[in-house]
Amino acid sequence: MRKRNFIVFLFFLAFTSALSAQQASDNKSRVESIFAIVKYFTWPNEASIDTFIIAILDNGTSLEKDMNAYLQTQQLIHKKPGRIVRFANIEEIG
Repeated sequence: MRKRNFIVFLFFLAFTSALSAQQASDNKSRVESIFAIVKYFTWPNEASIDTFIIAILDNGTSLEKDMNAYLQTQQLIHKKPGRIVRFANIEEIG
């Protein structure tokens, strides 16, 4: 019985580790895609924008953390600083 519980525990541990690794990989892809796309957008009032704000709709904080970490390495968006704003649900937006 003890051996079986230990095996179940190891399976659970391996499964949750795999999910965590998958989420990290997914977030990395999302972050890279978002910042790659942003390079191709222009705004009519771009000269008057002092900080580019990228809003995300996400009920967790891991994507927001990954995007902020990416901003630390990619300091500028269109030669201006960037900031990430996270909304947990649509009602928060407006």
